Amino acid sequence: MAKGDFIDISMLGEPELQKKLNSIANNLGQKALKKAFRDGAKIIKETAKSIVPSKTGKLRRYLTVRAIKSGRARYIGRGLKVKDIKVGVQTPKKIKLGIDQDTKWYYPAHLELGHRTKSGGWQPAVPFLRNALKTTDQRVLSIVRANLRRYIQTASTTGRV
Repeated sequence: MAKGDFIDISMLGEPELQKKLNSIANNLGQKALKKAFRDGAKIIKETAKSIVPSKTGKLRRYLTVRAIKSGRARYIGRGLKVKDIKVGVQTPKKIKLGIDQDTKWYYPAHLELGHRTKSGGWQPAVPFLRNALKTTDQRVLSIVRANLRRYIQTASTTGRV
Protein backbone atom coordinates (compact mmCIF):
# COMPACT_ATOMS: atom_id res chain seq x y z
CA MET A 1 0.00 0.00 0.00
CA ALA A 2 1.31 3.44 -0.85
CA LYS A 3 2.06 5.82 1.97
CA GLY A 4 0.64 9.35 1.67
CA ASP A 5 3.03 12.22 1.70
CA PHE A 6 2.70 15.80 2.77
CA ILE A 7 3.33 18.95 0.86
CA ASP A 8 5.77 20.75 3.11
CA ILE A 9 4.91 24.41 3.51
CA SER A 10 8.43 25.26 2.37
CA MET A 11 7.33 24.07 -1.07
CA LEU A 12 4.35 26.42 -1.01
CA GLY A 13 6.17 29.48 0.29
CA GLU A 14 9.52 31.13 0.51
CA PRO A 15 12.38 29.82 2.71
CA GLU A 16 11.81 32.89 4.89
CA LEU A 17 8.25 31.74 5.58
CA GLN A 18 9.55 28.29 6.55
CA LYS A 19 11.98 29.83 9.06
CA LYS A 20 9.21 31.94 10.57
CA LEU A 21 6.84 28.97 10.84
CA ASN A 22 9.55 26.84 12.45
CA SER A 23 10.23 29.57 15.02
CA ILE A 24 6.48 29.88 15.66
CA ALA A 25 6.37 26.11 16.18
CA ASN A 26 9.04 26.46 18.86
CA ASN A 27 7.39 29.42 20.57
CA LEU A 28 3.63 29.14 20.24
CA GLY A 29 3.13 25.51 20.94
CA GLN A 30 1.60 22.70 19.01
CA LYS A 31 -1.99 23.41 19.96
CA ALA A 32 -2.18 26.69 18.02
CA LEU A 33 -0.49 25.25 14.94
CA LYS A 34 -2.66 22.14 14.94
CA LYS A 35 -5.81 24.24 15.11
CA ALA A 36 -4.64 26.55 12.32
CA PHE A 37 -3.60 23.58 10.19
CA ARG A 38 -6.85 21.76 10.90
CA ASP A 39 -8.85 24.76 9.66
CA GLY A 40 -6.71 24.88 6.52
CA ALA A 41 -7.05 21.14 5.95
CA LYS A 42 -10.85 21.45 6.13
CA ILE A 43 -10.69 23.52 2.94
CA ILE A 44 -8.64 20.78 1.26
CA LYS A 45 -11.13 18.16 2.45
CA GLU A 46 -14.18 20.02 1.12
CA THR A 47 -12.48 20.52 -2.25
CA ALA A 48 -11.46 16.85 -2.38
CA LYS A 49 -15.06 15.83 -1.59
CA SER A 50 -16.31 17.91 -4.48
CA ILE A 51 -13.95 16.34 -7.05
CA VAL A 52 -13.60 12.70 -5.94
CA PRO A 53 -15.33 10.24 -8.29
CA SER A 54 -18.10 8.50 -6.43
CA LYS A 55 -20.33 5.49 -7.03
CA THR A 56 -21.53 4.83 -3.48
CA GLY A 57 -20.55 8.10 -1.79
CA LYS A 58 -18.72 6.30 1.04
CA LEU A 59 -15.27 7.69 0.22
CA ARG A 60 -16.68 11.21 -0.06
CA ARG A 61 -18.62 10.80 3.20
CA TYR A 62 -15.73 9.43 5.26
CA LEU A 63 -12.86 11.77 4.30
CA THR A 64 -11.60 13.24 7.56
CA VAL A 65 -9.24 15.93 8.80
CA ARG A 66 -6.90 14.85 11.54
CA ALA A 67 -3.48 15.24 13.06
CA ILE A 68 -1.33 12.47 11.63
CA LYS A 69 1.13 10.56 13.76
CA SER A 70 4.44 9.63 12.20
CA GLY A 71 4.60 6.20 10.62
CA ARG A 72 0.90 5.70 9.87
CA ALA A 73 1.14 3.12 7.09
CA ARG A 74 -2.55 3.37 6.12
CA TYR A 75 -2.45 7.13 5.57
CA ILE A 76 -3.23 8.17 2.01
CA GLY A 77 -3.67 11.88 1.86
CA ARG A 78 -2.35 15.37 1.63
CA GLY A 79 -1.94 18.08 4.19
CA LEU A 80 0.26 20.57 5.98
CA LYS A 81 3.50 19.99 7.86
CA VAL A 82 5.86 22.09 9.99
CA LYS A 83 8.44 20.31 12.11
CA ASP A 84 6.64 17.39 13.81
CA ILE A 85 3.14 18.81 13.39
CA LYS A 86 1.23 17.19 10.54
CA VAL A 87 -2.44 17.69 9.78
CA GLY A 88 -4.08 16.31 6.70
CA VAL A 89 -7.07 14.86 4.94
CA GLN A 90 -7.23 11.16 5.66
CA THR A 91 -9.03 8.47 3.72
CA PRO A 92 -11.27 6.04 5.63
CA LYS A 93 -10.40 2.54 6.82
CA LYS A 94 -11.35 -0.42 4.65
CA ILE A 95 -14.22 -1.46 6.89
CA LYS A 96 -16.00 1.90 6.46
CA LEU A 97 -15.75 1.52 2.70
CA GLY A 98 -17.08 -2.05 2.78
CA ILE A 99 -13.75 -3.56 1.66
CA ASP A 100 -12.69 -6.97 3.03
CA GLN A 101 -9.96 -6.49 5.65
CA ASP A 102 -7.82 -9.31 4.23
CA THR A 103 -7.49 -7.89 0.75
CA LYS A 104 -4.65 -5.68 -0.46
CA TRP A 105 -7.14 -3.77 -2.61
CA TYR A 106 -7.82 -0.25 -1.36
CA TYR A 107 -9.59 1.95 -3.90
CA PRO A 108 -8.73 5.40 -2.48
CA ALA A 109 -5.07 4.59 -3.18
CA HIS A 110 -5.96 3.21 -6.61
CA LEU A 111 -7.87 6.40 -7.43
CA GLU A 112 -5.16 8.73 -6.16
CA LEU A 113 -2.16 6.89 -7.62
CA GLY A 114 -3.52 4.87 -10.54
CA HIS A 115 -3.27 1.08 -10.81
CA ARG A 116 -2.66 -1.92 -13.01
CA THR A 117 -5.80 -3.63 -14.29
CA LYS A 118 -6.44 -7.40 -14.29
CA SER A 119 -5.80 -7.50 -18.03
CA GLY A 120 -2.38 -5.88 -17.57
CA GLY A 121 -3.37 -2.41 -18.70
CA TRP A 122 -3.00 0.77 -16.69
CA GLN A 123 -5.82 2.75 -15.12
CA PRO A 124 -4.60 6.36 -14.81
CA ALA A 125 -4.75 8.19 -11.51
CA VAL A 126 -7.58 10.50 -10.53
CA PRO A 127 -5.57 12.48 -7.97
CA PHE A 128 -8.44 14.05 -6.05
CA LEU A 129 -6.34 14.82 -2.95
CA ARG A 130 -3.36 16.25 -4.85
CA ASN A 131 -5.65 18.33 -7.05
CA ALA A 132 -7.54 19.58 -4.00
CA LEU A 133 -4.28 20.76 -2.44
CA LYS A 134 -3.05 22.37 -5.66
CA THR A 135 -6.26 24.33 -6.21
CA THR A 136 -6.58 25.53 -2.61
CA ASP A 137 -2.95 26.06 -1.54
CA GLN A 138 -3.09 29.88 -1.42
CA ARG A 139 -6.47 29.93 0.32
CA VAL A 140 -5.25 27.36 2.85
CA LEU A 141 -2.10 29.37 3.59
CA SER A 142 -4.12 32.54 4.09
CA ILE A 143 -6.42 30.74 6.55
CA VAL A 144 -3.42 29.35 8.44
CA ARG A 145 -1.82 32.81 8.55
CA ALA A 146 -5.04 34.45 9.76
CA ASN A 147 -5.55 31.85 12.50
CA LEU A 148 -1.95 32.18 13.67
CA ARG A 149 -2.20 35.97 13.61
CA ARG A 150 -5.37 35.76 15.72
CA TYR A 151 -3.68 33.38 18.16
CA ILE A 152 -0.62 35.61 18.47
CA GLN A 153 -2.81 38.67 19.11
CA THR A 154 -4.80 36.80 21.75
CA ALA A 155 -1.63 35.46 23.35
CA SER A 156 -0.05 38.91 23.41
CA THR A 157 -3.07 40.55 25.08
CA THR A 158 -3.64 37.77 27.63
CA GLY A 159 0.05 37.01 28.21
CA ARG A 160 -0.48 33.28 27.70
CA VAL A 161 1.20 31.30 24.94
